[in-house]
Amino acid sequence: MQKSETTAPPLPEETILRLHGSNTIGAEFAPALASEYLTAVLGGENLVTVPGAKENEVFLKARVKDRLMVVEIHAHGSTTGFKDLEAGGCDVAMSSRKIKEKEAVSLQTLGLGDMTAVTNEHVIALDGIAVIVNKSNKINTLEMPQLAAVFSGQVTDWAELGGGPGAITVYARDDNSGTYDTFKSIVLDKQKLKEGSKRFESNPELSEQVARDPLAIGFTSLPNINKAKAIAIADTGAKSIFPSFFTVATEDYPIARRLYLYTAINPENHHVRDFVELVHSHRGQEIANSIGMVDMNIKPFYAEKTDNSAIKNLPLIEDYLKATDNAQRLSLNFRFNTGKVTLDNRGERDLNRVVDFLKDKLEKKIILAGFADNSGDYEINHTLAKVRAETVAEQLRARGIVVNHIYSGGEELPVATNLSPPGREKNRRVEVWLR
Repeated sequence: MQKSETTAPPLPEETILRLHGSNTIGAEFAPALASEYLTAVLGGENLVTVPGAKENEVFLKARVKDRLMVVEIHAHGSTTGFKDLEAGGCDVAMSSRKIKEKEAVSLQTLGLGDMTAVTNEHVIALDGIAVIVNKSNKINTLEMPQLAAVFSGQVTDWAELGGGPGAITVYARDDNSGTYDTFKSIVLDKQKLKEGSKRFESNPELSEQVARDPLAIGFTSLPNINKAKAIAIADTGAKSIFPSFFTVATEDYPIARRLYLYTAINPENHHVRDFVELVHSHRGQEIANSIGMVDMNIKPFYAEKTDNSAIKNLPLIEDYLKATDNAQRLSLNFRFNTGKVTLDNRGERDLNRVVDFLKDKLEKKIILAGFADNSGDYEINHTLAKVRAETVAEQLRARGIVVNHIYSGGEELPVATNLSPPGREKNRRVEVWLR
């Protein structure tokens, strides 16, 4: 008589993290991070990804000792993340925009803490979009209002932009694309994409078609410019800037945005804090880079020469220009809250990243340069900009890093428009240089 074979009972499952919100984060970045957390941090084995009941929902599962640890990812948009965090339906809200005041108040009322504080708001990566045209196109730069007019269909001929005559063909990603979501929120705002635009499911395909069409304009992720030509973009009243890792990492480039995670101030689930620390770590940022996002690990680069023609008071910042000529700039800007000398939440984390980067480069001279927006008096802004640079210097000195020179650029050399709060926020910055 044969013995009957017995099947081992299924392992008990434990959902250890629930990440809800932005599709830009949830499509690739969150699953890659969850995979790293389950395997590298928790030591899990036999990792599998299981589709959820709805589109844009997945579950990552790995065996950890005697159970299956599960990370749940629902990527239905940033707003859904905040709603689910409020309802207790998730542990972490993923967002491709800063939390709105109404959302923050609702969550703080529930006892989750100040959602704009560094303990609750976590800048995890940066997202940048290149605007591309055919290499035969003579247009090399466009301003943001021109860009919005082209992609909304208000400007339809290249001659209207200073190019040769010809009807503009608009190429865009499809509605499910995180790239399109970024472009729409920054460039189009509340305007609709031009009717009849050619839509594509992938960045490489869109770039390939733009490279073949002399009258085309489109947008793509930075790694997928390929055979097309990227053009520089200028915010109103600011210099034109080409898209690159460094201009997105410093947030100087206009079509760049921060990506966020939001958590309670004191989450009962310890996995929340451990997961956030992984995201901020050098390894977590390497993962961001590997999927085409711009990471926040520090890198040096040589910046393009400054155009002095737009400077109102050249003698006031001449020392800064001389000190940074042929120096290397680091791939970050420290930014500040309005009218204050307190660092924003990215800056708090970037202090430690800079220290880690500089610890084996102590022979280098460190230069800090502070800048302001144009709100208020010119002379006061010049002083405020230097105070901001001194604030960063003080924080670095407290961590064992000596700053050799401090300069003020005042409200000169804006990288963004001073006509909007987000633009002014970008202009309140401190640059870090090495020589």
